[in-house]
Amino acid sequence: MKLFMELIFCKTQLSLIRNYEFYATSNKNDGWKGIGQGTVRIEIDQLGNFIFFEDGFFENSRGKFTSHNIYRWSFKYLNNSISLEHLRFGVENPVFLFDMVCEQDSLWSSKCPHLCDRDEYHAKMLVENSCIKLEWDIINNKDYNRIEYKYFL
Repeated sequence: MKLFMELIFCKTQLSLIRNYEFYATSNKNDGWKGIGQGTVRIEIDQLGNFIFFEDGFFENSRGKFTSHNIYRWSFKYLNNSISLEHLRFGVENPVFLFDMVCEQDSLWSSKCPHLCDRDEYHAKMLVENSCIKLEWDIINNKDYNRIEYKYFL
């Protein structure tokens, strides 16, 4: 019952998101280092999943760029997990990122890493009353990158 309640709390908080900011760091001096912020518009599909339309900017040493992302958050009540997909190829062609499970009070983490070429994507999410913090670690044999998202209600 406790895990189910954590899932409901997370879903409720995600439904209230309107803005984000993020910080990207890297062990290399490349395009990953920078900051960003923007707005989130949420649509709910026929299955009750949330589609996040993120629009904003990313700024690094090369300049300031517009950024757009679309993510789908799906809630799996039978196993008390949340799936995250990137919809860069459209709603009908999602890129599955991972399932997240509740590790402890309001702390979620990816069950398995998302593999993309030589990179492994790991994620942790802390659901709080005023924001949701989502940390991405992108690792391969040479690089370590981290993106720290803060979604604001």
